[in-house]
Amino acid sequence: MVAASAAVAVAVGPLIGGLMTTYASWRWVFAGELAMVAVVVALARRMQDTPPEDGARMDYVGTVLSALGLGLVVFGVLRAGDWGFVNPHPGAPAWLGLSPVLWLVLAGGLVLRGFLTSQTRRRASGRPSLIDPELLRNSVLRGGLSSRCRCSSRSRSGCRPWRPACASSHSRQPC
Repeated sequence: MVAASAAVAVAVGPLIGGLMTTYASWRWVFAGELAMVAVVVALARRMQDTPPEDGARMDYVGTVLSALGLGLVVFGVLRAGDWGFVNPHPGAPAWLGLSPVLWLVLAGGLVLRGFLTSQTRRRASGRPSLIDPELLRNSVLRGGLSSRCRCSSRSRSGCRPWRPACASSHSRQPC
């Protein structure tokens, strides 16, 4: 819900701000923000804290790996305009004849792969993890949308959707 509301706010916020500055005044944008803050403060009083989990510990390895991996990818993408993505721009640095952006993104991807491996090991040992790697098993990054055939084979009736129960068997045989 938080991510969805943030995505909607990113899309709708500039439109509302543009309408307000075009048809009213830029000062009304700040009045709108003040009204939103008042609503958030009023509703925040109704929220209850969640109780702390017993035995929960900080996952330092996962935290460092995820921050480092995401940082490398984001830094690389941000520098792509100046350095070039694959071929270096004139006057830009080059590592083995290629732009550092490519190397940064690849290194970030490898570090994030290590993060997923560490989270899988934590879950297998019964310890809590920052994410559930099984959630990524059927994502676009790992092989397609949920309507693709994963565990079952195609038949005359078409493709049976992937089911989470199939993931536990780690086979591509019909479930």
